[in-house]
Amino acid sequence: MAWSGKVRRHKYDAQRTVFDGVSYDSKAEATRARELNLLEAAGEIGRWKRQVPVELVKGFSCRVDFLVFSTDNTSEHFEDVKGMETQRSRDIKRLWAVHGPLPLVILKRKGTGWTREIIQGKPVV
Repeated sequence: MAWSGKVRRHKYDAQRTVFDGVSYDSKAEATRARELNLLEAAGEIGRWKRQVPVELVKGFSCRVDFLVFSTDNTSEHFEDVKGMETQRSRDIKRLWAVHGPLPLVILKRKGTGWTREIIQGKPVV
């Protein structure tokens, strides 16, 4: 089958965006990566990783957008950028409240800033 030349749109109209040589699933996610770079350069966070897999229960895992470390490089929290809430994201929030290893901060764009929803999780002792 030959390529038709049509670009397939994301089902939620997210636009893949490249920042610093890395492709992100949406402009909002790329914007947050840029902000995390600035926070790291300013010394407000230690470092961060992207697309971190987390198994919440046996057989159910998710990939969180960012894992943010504090300045002493201990794990601080996970961040997930959301544009639209789906049944899967509701399931993840519900499971995270019971099984999440660290707090999960769900970020949604609001104007030039973010709204934050924090799900604490239950760290393993």
